[in-house]
Amino acid sequence: MAAKVRAEENVCEQNGRRGITAYGCQTNVVLERNRCLQNGAEGICVYSQAEGVLAHNECDGNKTDGIYLYATAGEVSLTANDCRVNGQGGITVYNTAGGVLTGNHCQSNTRAGIYIRKTSSLVTVSKNRCLENYEDGIGCASEAQVTACNNVCGQNRAAGILFSRGAQGLAEANTCEGNRYPGIAIQDPNTLVTVRGNTCSGNNPSGILFLSVTGGAAEGNICLNNSWSGIAVRGEGARPTLIANQCDQNGAWGIISWAGADPNVAADNQTHDNWKGGVEHRLLDSLEKAPARGI
Repeated sequence: MAAKVRAEENVCEQNGRRGITAYGCQTNVVLERNRCLQNGAEGICVYSQAEGVLAHNECDGNKTDGIYLYATAGEVSLTANDCRVNGQGGITVYNTAGGVLTGNHCQSNTRAGIYIRKTSSLVTVSKNRCLENYEDGIGCASEAQVTACNNVCGQNRAAGILFSRGAQGLAEANTCEGNRYPGIAIQDPNTLVTVRGNTCSGNNPSGILFLSVTGGAAEGNICLNNSWSGIAVRGEGARPTLIANQCDQNGAWGIISWAGADPNVAADNQTHDNWKGGVEHRLLDSLEKAPARGI
């Protein structure tokens, strides 16, 4: 049976489980300006073939996710939600048909600010701010189809943006600064991503990392003042195409590849004023002071 759910300006606080739950076949959901605080599970949970709009909700301090979407058959739009200090992710999108996430603020969550896994169609993630989360700012995994553009991902304890385990998509015009893992990381053999026009600065150890990926491209990115390298490529068969990137003033190299990686490095990449050198290619799986977490 079809259902329509509309909830506005409610305060759902310190409940034993969720603050707001909407589910059911062909459910059309509109949730706006609700405050879901310190609940025992998710602040807001939408699942089982639902579709709809979630906008301007505040989901802080919940035990699991701030907002959790699961098994939605239609598109769900999430706009200008504030998800902070939740016990798992700020916003989690899992096993969905698709959606649009725009202008959300996800900060200081125990897992990723935004996490997207298993989508049957494209999820667009744009103009979000994902700051100081304990894992990635934006994480895309397990065959998710994601376009991430114009997001700000800073000071996260893992990557600013991570594509892994077969995720596909585009990362464009994002700003990734001060993250403890690369600003943008693409890893695992079946992951295929184009990274274009991003600014990645002050990350540890690299601005952009391709790890054990067989394809993909980085084009027109600015990678400055990262602790180790502007762009790093590692792993047997890793062969992304690197075009017109600016990799300057990094702690060791502008562009480095090793451990069987063989990137296609175009002549129009810029590598100026890096401490050790511009472009470095090594065959062995050993580097001086090699960073942690699988690099």
